Amino acid sequence: MSNLRSSLIRLAHANPELRSQILPLLTEKSASPTPEMRLASLTVKMANRPILQRQGLDTQAVKSGMASMLYYIDGSKNHSKFYEMLIVPGDGGSYTLMRRWGALTDTGDTGRVDVKDMEGLSLRSAQAELAKIYREKVGKGYKDTFNGKMHVSPATGERLPLGQYPVGLTRVPGFGWGTQSATACIPSLRDLSEKVDAAINEMEEDNDLAMLLADMEGAQRIINQLMRNPVAIDTETNMSMGDVLDAALKTPLNRIRALQGMARSGPGRLPDLDREKLRRELVAIRNYIRKQLSHCA
Repeated sequence: MSNLRSSLIRLAHANPELRSQILPLLTEKSASPTPEMRLASLTVKMANRPILQRQGLDTQAVKSGMASMLYYIDGSKNHSKFYEMLIVPGDGGSYTLMRRWGALTDTGDTGRVDVKDMEGLSLRSAQAELAKIYREKVGKGYKDTFNGKMHVSPATGERLPLGQYPVGLTRVPGFGWGTQSATACIPSLRDLSEKVDAAINEMEEDNDLAMLLADMEGAQRIINQLMRNPVAIDTETNMSMGDVLDAALKTPLNRIRALQGMARSGPGRLPDLDREKLRRELVAIRNYIRKQLSHCA
């Protein structure tokens, strides 16, 4: 029952419009969730998606001056937060400026989300208010997820996917707030990068096939560790990094193992190693690892 109670409290934080339905459930054991509540429980926010996505916060809304999606990450100040705005039609031809803000999370749980909507506005006044708040937030250091020049990796300056919050800051949460783990900053990724670099060097220097195979199998062992690491998640696909890397390495690794087996079986002409193909495969893996590491501040 305590787990259910905790889930209901989190659901109330994530969906303010459902609080009137949720509060009775905290005191009445016999009450049942409504279909709307069950739907909300399946659509809680992930770190890289906007809270107001279901209400229409997307690229078109931002381009038309009807929305914004901002964030502020500063490890030295223990900040990892977002601020969203969206203008939607209201009653009688008026408009409502929806505002949501809170802590970025990457656990599938929103933590606490604050809500303050401005109703009964004209379209012009709603857009003016949105623009005013936007300037204030950007002036305080907030970044715009739809601004390619502003929305970049703090480590490399590489542009990040538009319309997605970055992840990678470990912070100490206050009461009722979610937190964000350093999903991209996993030490074994650096070890894996070194193994893949070594394999590329062995291949380019035309060294013994056994040495190349040893480096690739060493990379595979690290990938196996990532597959068992619950926080080693590719934040764009929400898949295990280990699964992504295992799929990329499996084919070239099996090909090298087959060639090595033929070499051990006895004399005879061995098929040539397609070095250019292998290089492309290994470089693709290396680039993927570097992309994950680029999110580390």
